[in-house]
Amino acid sequence: MELLSQTLRNVIDMKAKTFHRQQQQPTKPMDPIEYYISSHLMLELCECVEYLHTRHPKVIHRDLKPANILISDNPICNNNNNNSLNRFVKLGDFGLATDHNHHHLTTNRHQDSHTQCVGTLAYMAPEVIYSGKYNEFSDIYSLGLICKELFDINPFK
Repeated sequence: MELLSQTLRNVIDMKAKTFHRQQQQPTKPMDPIEYYISSHLMLELCECVEYLHTRHPKVIHRDLKPANILISDNPICNNNNNNSLNRFVKLGDFGLATDHNHHHLTTNRHQDSHTQCVGTLAYMAPEVIYSGKYNEFSDIYSLGLICKELFDINPFK
């Protein structure tokens, strides 16, 4: 097991200052380098979540948030079939993760409920909060909120 001291929360908090988008110019757009870095981090994060959702049975993380996304200082290299994949992003905190096995569902696929209202409220999909009837798409909702933060998207600016 390795120790990764940086999280996406740290990166988001430092990004505006690092790229000189502070309080003086809160609506200043990202420069190309900041955009590239943000895009690469988001791509790797999406690939991590895709990996969970393509397992059999599918794994639902249920607590995706910037604090649970670990960032490596050095890329993690995996050699598979002579291809080197440099990875900076790893998912952490699988304490609330669960599987979503469609084979055990009854004829009404929404009768299989998971625990209601688990995870961090700010990143929780509405169906997780209110019904407990959800699937892997609740993680996609959380990803959208993370993306909004990473790219500093505020529809009210």
